[in-house]
Amino acid sequence: MPLETAFGKLTLIGGGYHSRVYANDRDQIIKVYKHNLGMHHLEAANMTRAGLGNWLVGTFEVAGQEALVMKRFAGAPVDVLSIKAALPALGAFLRQIHQEQFEPIDLSPLKRKLELFQNSLRAYATSLEPYFACLENALQQGILETNSSFCHLDLWFENILFNPPNQVRVVDWHKAALDDPARDYAILFTGTLELLPIAQATQAILELSRLEGVDKRLPAYVALTTLHDLHWFSEKQPEGFQAAFDLKVPRVTWFLEHVHSF
Repeated sequence: MPLETAFGKLTLIGGGYHSRVYANDRDQIIKVYKHNLGMHHLEAANMTRAGLGNWLVGTFEVAGQEALVMKRFAGAPVDVLSIKAALPALGAFLRQIHQEQFEPIDLSPLKRKLELFQNSLRAYATSLEPYFACLENALQQGILETNSSFCHLDLWFENILFNPPNQVRVVDWHKAALDDPARDYAILFTGTLELLPIAQATQAILELSRLEGVDKRLPAYVALTTLHDLHWFSEKQPEGFQAAFDLKVPRVTWFLEHVHSF
């Protein structure tokens, strides 16, 4: 196997649509991409931009396969037992990568997504009306007009590694881009803080987002992220739509109803 010739004996430890992830006997992680699109270079560049360049070993092309090699982090994905302990370090890291501001957010793609979701999810319009209203009101009132920052944009629990008592490493940087930092907190809320009871999750995300001053934009992006997830299920994995709807909608509806009372 050419990969093992290059990197030593490999053990598959994870993967998804875009890649497979291996560990070797050199205390390294090797991420091998399924499609030759230069994503190993993109992810390495994004990690460096996020201040994680010291974790990189390098990018390689081996027998027609693109690979990103990183040092192994002594941690595991956050879970229901570790998430609260990980949040202070995670919040500090997010504030760090969001610190530099760039050009104003272009809201036209968001408006197009809103129209797309209204069409694709029209069968659930009654249940989702508060989500569309939240977004429309935020757009009309100019609440979402702000400058962009460098964001991760995929903060679900498998991408947040924690090594107690206070070390956090965020992985999987291929989606990172300039965007509203409130989106990172919204994705963190819907993708990771689902591990916590809804009131605890709401309190935690508000504490983090207030430290960065993005809490006023947070409800709209929580609504947008939820609509995006439901649209994805309806288009890509319809057999999983109802389970996603039953999990997400009661929690996010509660959040939108109670967020201003915290």
